[in-house]
Amino acid sequence: MVFGTFVATALFLVATKRRPGPHKRLSHEIRIFIAGFLVWLLFIVHANLLGLKTLTGHNVEFVGFLVFVASLGRMSGKSLKFEI
Repeated sequence: MVFGTFVATALFLVATKRRPGPHKRLSHEIRIFIAGFLVWLLFIVHANLLGLKTLTGHNVEFVGFLVFVASLGRMSGKSLKFEI
């Protein structure tokens, strides 16, 4: 499952690099989203390795999920503009 995720991500990155025309940089919000998702993915891999008894320790996958939700909140909060 993890290998399939890495292959799908690699194919997506290769496909997006081959588009013609000028390349735009990712916006700040998208970079925050990707960073939060990658942190959560690392915690998921850690939890799966704990389940396979490859690693020892405590399951702290919820911390990765908390980081991901915080990145979503930061992304959406930065997009909103409040006027009083």
